[in-house]
Amino acid sequence: EIRVDLEHANLLLFQIDKGLKDLHTVQRDQEELETAHDRVIEFVDGYFASMLKLKSNVSSLQKGTTTMGSVTLSNVEVEQISDEELISSIELLATMVEHLDSHLQPELAGDAYQSFSYSMVDGELFAEAMRSAAVCDERVHALLQERLVVQHRLFLLLLIAFTLLAGYLFFKWRKLNRDQENCLADIYLTSQASEQSSEPLLILSAEGVIEYANPAYVEQSGFDSSDVVGKHLSEIAAEASSGWVDDVIKSIADNQHWQGEVQTMNRQGEAYGSLIWHH
Repeated sequence: EIRVDLEHANLLLFQIDKGLKDLHTVQRDQEELETAHDRVIEFVDGYFASMLKLKSNVSSLQKGTTTMGSVTLSNVEVEQISDEELISSIELLATMVEHLDSHLQPELAGDAYQSFSYSMVDGELFAEAMRSAAVCDERVHALLQERLVVQHRLFLLLLIAFTLLAGYLFFKWRKLNRDQENCLADIYLTSQASEQSSEPLLILSAEGVIEYANPAYVEQSGFDSSDVVGKHLSEIAAEASSGWVDDVIKSIADNQHWQGEVQTMNRQGEAYGSLIWHH
């Protein structure tokens, strides 16, 4: 939940920045101006709500570290734990979240949001917090595995006694299963953040192939998700001959976390802005 909250808050910051830029393009249409401004306010309120939930989850994790309680997995009871490594990791995570909050509060509180601009510093702070959350996540799973090690060994000894081949296949299955869980977890984190976005959003691979289109993109472009997923960005890009598609691919290759806005075409061939996200 903490990692999803971080992804969502980061995406909202990017949407605030984009919304403010859109405001500057609105000229005399008062209704359009008010609508655009309301959207920015909605993003700002959403950001503060996400940060509040994030800090609450971190606080709950801190309180539960030394009294995590007994966990029952397949009738195997895990004793209560007090792990110094996990405590240290959670404290670092809490510090990163507090630093992130104290850095952004002055830029968004009150009327300050009107001059907000998403910066590289903001992106780095979120990336550091995500890394800290991932360390905590890995340690929690490691502790659960340690508590079950005796039962696992007994089970594995029985399998090995029966046949070495069965033991080998079991370890191979465990490795494949963990890899699949990690892939599904990454997809879940990103989709949870992007599904909540009201902006059209595409997720690209490092080669520029579209891996995901959110509901807002499907609604505004007129394409079905199956029409664009698997295609290269250049196939739906407006003014592809200008070379900006190559610039996007180069930016993705240079940055582990990258996001930006590009001009894409809808089913009618009209150009409009879409967010590009690479995690």
